Amino acid sequence: MEALQISKESQLGTFIQSLVLDFYHKAPAYDKVRPQIKCDTKQWTVLAAFLMEREGIFQIISLATGTKSIPRSAMNEEGYVLNDCHAEVLARRSLLKYLISEMAKSKQGEISSIFAFGNGILKLKDSIRFHLYISEPPCGDSSLLHQSDQDQFSHWTGAKSVGEKASSKVVGITRTKCGRSDIREDQRSESMSCSDKILKWNALGFQGALLDRILQTPIYLTSITIESPYFMLDSNIEVLKRGLCSHHRLKDASKLIFVNEPILCLVQPRFLYGRYLKPDQISQPCGHSMTWSVDNSKVQMIIGNFGVKQGANVKNKKLLKNFRSDICDHEFFKAVQQFAGDEGKTYFEAKALAKEYQHKKQILQEILVGGWTDKEFKAKYQQFKLE
Repeated sequence: MEALQISKESQLGTFIQSLVLDFYHKAPAYDKVRPQIKCDTKQWTVLAAFLMEREGIFQIISLATGTKSIPRSAMNEEGYVLNDCHAEVLARRSLLKYLISEMAKSKQGEISSIFAFGNGILKLKDSIRFHLYISEPPCGDSSLLHQSDQDQFSHWTGAKSVGEKASSKVVGITRTKCGRSDIREDQRSESMSCSDKILKWNALGFQGALLDRILQTPIYLTSITIESPYFMLDSNIEVLKRGLCSHHRLKDASKLIFVNEPILCLVQPRFLYGRYLKPDQISQPCGHSMTWSVDNSKVQMIIGNFGVKQGANVKNKKLLKNFRSDICDHEFFKAVQQFAGDEGKTYFEAKALAKEYQHKKQILQEILVGGWTDKEFKAKYQQFKLE
């Protein structure tokens, strides 16, 4: 029975990988909108995608590339800037944009294909499932994979430990995004690693606080498919479980908190622009990110180190709003306010209305080994109101 289950998981992962890469690499029907990476042949990037499943039919909903995050000094108090431009995070934001558009339909009396509406609250239809694909293990704890059955682990992670300094090979702790160790504090990223963020999605749902207060129940992932050269080792599934959905990373087991456990699938690398297929021919990560979602089919190119659309004069902060992405906090808040009744509230106040979500989030951040980045510092950048 166990071997059969592993076989089914492997088939699911390979199927999802093929859907995403066929769409990204060669789908002729999407030539005019298919996302393209603007980087030279010596650069690499990460690809992530969210797929929706309905009664066995899969559809790619969002897709993104990216490896960068912005420093503290580039954060914006009006919500115009994307703090984290890693592929997984941008793909989720593009998915949320699609969910918001479907929520708006339901609230305005139109028929949504994925939400049912009643008693003033929305519920995801029972037939809907969501899946995540990533072209390499998420930065942070999940990237500490085994190279062989004898090795404790083979990789190190560039993600930095939160709080007390720890070795790049220490497992089970929270980390912030990768960065050099010799840079000033204001040049460091405040964003948590992708492993930690996905763990949070598995504990609280990936819908986030802004949408949680409008939904009857959180939305969780059904599966996560990840490419890795070490896909054949069963022990690496356990590494992914620890990093993405395990209670073993919680230092206080007495504070019980639900953690969703999606199906985890490791597959052989096939993404042409990743760092696995031609490791001797690439030298650095691509500085640009790309985002795409099915609701408008437009591709956005993002400057990864600054979190705004390509073409922006990043030195003139007064003009940043003219180059803000449609998946930044400001645009999310504006879209949700149209049907959530948040007039006069700040972005922070609107998110605080998701009281149960915020309570669970606080518990999670307190009991994770390593803790979380400065919540008060981040809150300063969520005090904006809409024009």
